[in-house]
Amino acid sequence: MKSYHVCPNVRESEFQNLKGFLKEKYRLNNKPIQPGTKESLEVDTTNGKITITYYKNGKLMIQSSPSNMEYEVLVNDIVEYFSNLVENHS
Repeated sequence: MKSYHVCPNVRESEFQNLKGFLKEKYRLNNKPIQPGTKESLEVDTTNGKITITYYKNGKLMIQSSPSNMEYEVLVNDIVEYFSNLVENHS
């Protein structure tokens, strides 16, 4: 698995709903916002930190060490969340 995963074209409402979904499973901490960023979150895990960044252009990027097993689980949770969202809107 790569050290980052990008979800393009995420609407603000979808991101806010995703945050609620993730808060049920993970402890999210706010990070300082950089230029071009709408929101930045961090998840502390036993294998290191996972960073979730939502950009003003609608991209969502998840980053961590590829060896962090919890990172792989979190990315899979996000992919499944968006997959279910698409299925429910079809």
